[in-house]
Amino acid sequence: MSFTLDFSQHQFKSGGAGLDDGFYTAQVTGMEQTFASSGRPQMKFTLTFPNGANRNEWITVPQSPADKVMVIWQFAFESAGYTTDQLQQMGQISGEALPSLFVGRTVHVEYKNGNQQHKKRMVVKLVT
Repeated sequence: MSFTLDFSQHQFKSGGAGLDDGFYTAQVTGMEQTFASSGRPQMKFTLTFPNGANRNEWITVPQSPADKVMVIWQFAFESAGYTTDQLQQMGQISGEALPSLFVGRTVHVEYKNGNQQHKKRMVVKLVT
């Protein structure tokens, strides 16, 4: 296999450096629809922490109004500062509108580092 890597013009991103397990505030700097390995649609949140580290969080798209993932969406909105009254007043929110409601907002995050040796995945949760 023959190829070269040229970092001379690469825009470096921060990885996990400097993030200990704990609670943080972070800014939502990006949001896009992706698909889980099961094929189920999900929204990917890109979060930037005060030290410059970036992490992603994915929340699956509800399949019905009674889908249990609606509670996770409620917590995500509350983490971004929305109240239950505001959410009720919004009514139905289209997937296309989600980035305008989150990108640029500060959210509260619980972060846990992963551990390959103990087969633990990194955890990023939006919390209220």
